[in-house]
Formats: sequence, structure tokens, C-alpha cells
Amino acid sequence: MAKNFEQLAKNIVANVGGEENVISLTHCVTRLRFKLKDEDKADGTKLSAMQGVLKVLQSGGQYQVVIGKDVTDVYDAVLRTSHITAAGEDGPAKQDTGSKEEKTEKKKKKSVLLW
Repeated sequence: MAKNFEQLAKNIVANVGGEENVISLTHCVTRLRFKLKDEDKADGTKLSAMQGVLKVLQSGGQYQVVIGKDVTDVYDAVLRTSHITAAGEDGPAKQDTGSKEEKTEKKKKKSVLLW
């Protein structure tokens, strides 16, 4: 049975405060990462209770909705069903594509520079 990513996307957008509250949207391997105008307009309780949402976090100026393996499908559905643009628009959606090894190596280099 196919999942209804469009309905999930619409519900997520509604509960982050609506399209008008979203500045931009990116995603990584498991999370939708919203930049919101007003995080107080988001309803984390309703988001967390949605089937298809694993968790909601606020970190680094981002409102993160953890989806898991279906994040790309949900992200695409958000862009298809709304007027929300990806961060750094006018181009394709931004995705964190670095491998775990690349990220670990970057962290090592940063820590060396800090010492």
C-alpha cells in the first residue's frame, strides 16, 4: 500500500504554522529542517503525534521534523503541495549529502585547528 506523502506533507506544513510561517526548508537523511519566522506558531505536540513523524526538535535556529527513511518523499511532497521554497532557492532542493566518514574527517580537522 502506497503511503500518502502529500497528506502528511500538508499536515506538517499546517502544524509548523502554515506556509506563511516558513522561511525555507531543507532536509538531511532523516529530517525536514524548517527555518520558521515564529517557532511559537508551530505545534510540536500535534506534529509528534502524527503517523509518519518520529520526533520534533528545535536546534540551531531550525525546527526539525524527524521522518526517517521516507524524508525525501515527504520533502518532495511539501514542495509539490505548497509554495514553500528550499533554502538557497532558486535551485534544486538542498540536501546534506556528505558521508559519515567525510563528516567525521571534517570534525577531526576542526578539532585540530581548535587546539
